[in-house]
Amino acid sequence: GINAEYGNSHPNINSRMQRNSQRRTSNLTLLMLVAEVFRHSDTIRPVTLSLFALCVGIHYDLLGLGLDNIPLESVCILPYAILFNKQFYRLVTGVFFHGSDMHLYYNMSSLLYKGIQLETRYGSAHFGILVTLLTLISSSLMVITSIILSTLNITSDLTTCAVGISGVLFALKVALFYHSDNNSSVMGMFVIPSKYVYWAELILIQVIQPNVSFLGHLCGILAGLIYVNGYLDTIIEVAMVFLSQALGIDLEVLRRGDPNPLPPQPPQGGFFGPMLGGFLGGFGGGGYGGGGVGYGGGGYGGGRYGRPFPPQYGAGYGRYPPNY
Repeated sequence: GINAEYGNSHPNINSRMQRNSQRRTSNLTLLMLVAEVFRHSDTIRPVTLSLFALCVGIHYDLLGLGLDNIPLESVCILPYAILFNKQFYRLVTGVFFHGSDMHLYYNMSSLLYKGIQLETRYGSAHFGILVTLLTLISSSLMVITSIILSTLNITSDLTTCAVGISGVLFALKVALFYHSDNNSSVMGMFVIPSKYVYWAELILIQVIQPNVSFLGHLCGILAGLIYVNGYLDTIIEVAMVFLSQALGIDLEVLRRGDPNPLPPQPPQGGFFGPMLGGFLGGFGGGGYGGGGVGYGGGGYGGGRYGRPFPPQYGAGYGRYPPNY
């Protein structure tokens, strides 16, 4: 059977009240995010900007839809609820919600860095299809892996509640560096071949900040490996043809990208990274600051929040402990 016990090994994403309190004092972080967009305004592409706007818009409820009042426990990637309650929407919603302002900020800084590079290389249509597939695959792999590990009584990840786009960001990092012959710095600590940097970061992030979701990041890497080894090529091509016909745009125009974009530069943690990396690195999963100089724990891109969630509360909507 499936072992669904739970413990206290993951960071506390707190109650709805605490989360809303964070949002009510988040104007500074919102301004920082706007500054990031302006800093990349000459290179940012439409799909990257749309993903950025989606995550930020959800977190700050910019459209006034009450999204900031939704408890993370009802939208996170919760394997128990997906498996037994058929709440498949969590495979998507869990990716685009974030646990705190800094969690969002560092993930968005990472998204801009990777998204601009890859969308320029592949073109917007290919990149948009790719992100969609990586979102579904990384989330699905996380659920499948959790089921396997729980069935084998290795861990109780069926009750881990995870939010954040960092799994997809790890997949994009694989796409960015897998075929690279260059070297990259790992968190400013040492230099290794770029094609291994995501494995090194997976381990180091977990050592520095054990509360982030190792499984979420690992499944992101696996999703990226599925892509770079060609297993998604046919699906992407079919989707491109469909888009071409639906939009009335020549297929070659949709395929158009720059096969030789500027080589990726080491992540800098954003404009505010050097100032805030060390001070706020451990808050919300951590992140880079100043290319590793201000690294304060967690993981590049902010990490992915995760916490145990009692299985009895995964059985339906709204039945959550008042202080959870």
